[in-house]
Amino acid sequence: MKSQALKLKSNSEKTDGSMTLAIVNCAKKNPKSAYDLTICLYTMEVYDKALDVLSTVDSKASDFLKLEIYYESGQYMNTMTHTNQLLEKYAIDAEAILTVIYTRAKCLWKLGKKHKAKSFMSKLVCQKADFRDAQSILFKWNKKVES
Repeated sequence: MKSQALKLKSNSEKTDGSMTLAIVNCAKKNPKSAYDLTICLYTMEVYDKALDVLSTVDSKASDFLKLEIYYESGQYMNTMTHTNQLLEKYAIDAEAILTVIYTRAKCLWKLGKKHKAKSFMSKLVCQKADFRDAQSILFKWNKKVES
C-alpha cells in the first residue's frame, strides 16, 4: 500500500512537471496568453515559473498579480520591494495605493513588525471604512496582541 502511494506521488510530480513545462512553452509561443498562463501556474503553486512567465507581461494587472505571487509564496522582502515600485508607478491611483498599503501591512505582520503593520492597517481602515478585509484583519491582529 505504501509503495502504491509513493508511486502515485511520483507520477503526480511527473505530471505536474510536464504540465508546468507545457504551460511555460505555450506562454513563450503565445505571449498574448502569458498573463492567463501565469494564473494557471500560480494556482498550481509553481511560483517561480509563474513569475518567469509574468515577466514578459507589462500591465497594471500583471504588476498586481506579481505582488500577490510574491506575498503568497512567502517572498516578503520581494513583496516589500515591489510595493515601493508600485507606490511610485501608481502614485495617483487611489485604489492601487490602497491595495499596495494593504499588502504591505500584511507583509510587515509576517515579518514580525506587528506594531507597524497595525499602524498601516489602521490608517487604511480610516481612509476606507468599507474595506472589510482590512477591518477583519485588524480585528484579528488586535485579538492576537491582547492574548
